[in-house]
Amino acid sequence: MADLYGLLVRMSLGDENAPALATRHAIAALSYQHLEEQDTAFAHHTQALSALQVAIGCIGSGNMQRAFQTMAASMLLNLFETLNSEGSSLNWAIFFCGCKRIINMVHKPHRTYEGDPALILDWIFYHDTLYKFSIRHWDQREHEQIALAAQEKIVSKAIFSPMRQIILPTTGCSLELLDLVCQIVDLVHDRDDPRHLSPSHLSAIRALELRLDGLTQTPRVAAASPPSHANTAIEIDMARYTDGTTNACHELCYIAELYRLAAYIYLLRMAQGLPRGDAKVVPLVDRALLLMRRMGVCGCAWPMFIIALEARGEEERRFVAEVLAASLVKRPQGNVRGVKRMIFEAWVQQDLGGEGDLLGVYNKVVSGNRVPPSFA
Repeated sequence: MADLYGLLVRMSLGDENAPALATRHAIAALSYQHLEEQDTAFAHHTQALSALQVAIGCIGSGNMQRAFQTMAASMLLNLFETLNSEGSSLNWAIFFCGCKRIINMVHKPHRTYEGDPALILDWIFYHDTLYKFSIRHWDQREHEQIALAAQEKIVSKAIFSPMRQIILPTTGCSLELLDLVCQIVDLVHDRDDPRHLSPSHLSAIRALELRLDGLTQTPRVAAASPPSHANTAIEIDMARYTDGTTNACHELCYIAELYRLAAYIYLLRMAQGLPRGDAKVVPLVDRALLLMRRMGVCGCAWPMFIIALEARGEEERRFVAEVLAASLVKRPQGNVRGVKRMIFEAWVQQDLGGEGDLLGVYNKVVSGNRVPPSFA
């Protein structure tokens, strides 16, 4: 995330034009919100909004730098609204929708972006994917929010680019994995929906299973290795991780694999509706818990939520709670705190409802939030 933070600061301090001012005040609004200085936060929010309105009017000039600054400001205001206890549940969607309109104005289909533009596009795609998941399980969703979640996703890399397999530090996984998550969410139907477990539905689930089985997520350093070392990054990592030591590359591989396992578990449990003890589900959960034990902490909210709801018995729940506590110590300002609350609420619902369909538990705990929660 350090690269993204550095880029946002540079964008905010680059000049005194409206896009930079909008980004600067949006960063300040989020910072004061984190410090619980609400009056100052809302003052900067108002200034950011005024500058953003001016910035949007300047995009037609063809200045790509200003366009990406404006996207960044819109995203930051969107994040502000997801944490705003006083605003409308639609406010975040308004800013996110505005951000995507800007992207559509400047993005060229089938083009591969690099550098700062790719960093911004990947950041937006990551949030877009996880908002899609959140909206699917939030029962107070408005038509505008449903439409936003259904919009085509903008990816910084062309569909056949090998760079889609690279693990991004800003997201914890690859662009290809995020694209698969979007497709999986689209396959999660209510159990009384005639599409659920229809032949076409089962065929689509099987196709995504095969893609998840064959998915390679590679650290950027591993991607530059000679062909003779072309095993998957996870296999290389798991083979070498035998002496209790670790490094940044190992951690990146573990997190990416945790995302893949969470996506696979979500596909089988939510889309297909398989029971907890199914022969396909059990080894995925076992592997995910093993990875979490080796990591000790996990600041990635989405896979933590998916995997925690698969914890079997008090011992596994206690272990997950310890990982959550350690993760909050390491990253107190993230979304893990809200996810921890939802996990504990889900465990209560599971205890009350027994081994019923987990889809109802997802819907209940996600819908218990005033606004669609962020799992980013």
